[in-house]
Amino acid sequence: MATREILVSRTGVARAVYDPKVHQLLSAVGTPEIRRASHVEPTAELSDKAVELLLRQQQPPLDAYPADLVTTPYLLTGLRQRLPSAWWADCSPSAGPVLGPFTDRDAALQAETEWLHANHIPVDVNKPRTRQPAPLLCYCGGECAPGFLLCPECVARDNEERERDTRSRIQIEPPTTPVLTEADLHG
Repeated sequence: MATREILVSRTGVARAVYDPKVHQLLSAVGTPEIRRASHVEPTAELSDKAVELLLRQQQPPLDAYPADLVTTPYLLTGLRQRLPSAWWADCSPSAGPVLGPFTDRDAALQAETEWLHANHIPVDVNKPRTRQPAPLLCYCGGECAPGFLLCPECVARDNEERERDTRSRIQIEPPTTPVLTEADLHG
């Protein structure tokens, strides 16, 4: 039998990772409020954010795709074709990875629960976080700060490329004399 953890604050607010038995127990003593710390979903329901995170994680089956050449819609279409019945545990709402693919929902839920317990969840919402979320991998393979898509080096490179692309070799000087004069308007 699996051990379930329920944290009860001094004010009587209980927190736990969702489990049908925990939900049943908490329902018997009050009205539970469910807040999602992650999403367990089939391939067809993966969000764009989850697909982008999967691509950055560079794990099978996505490690074969070059991250800088693949767009999210293209990748999502490929995933839906290759793994139509797969399940995923998207832990990104808790600054975590997207886990999977799994053959069934129960396996994804189990992996999600293990990750949540191993990574400080549930926690008291009033208690400050003592552990920062793990950094994510950038498209270049470097580490990004949590919540950012690109590392500082890639941001600088992208800004330089954008600036270089917007510079034009043709420069138009502003006119120094008016194009239309008062005499032109009144004939």
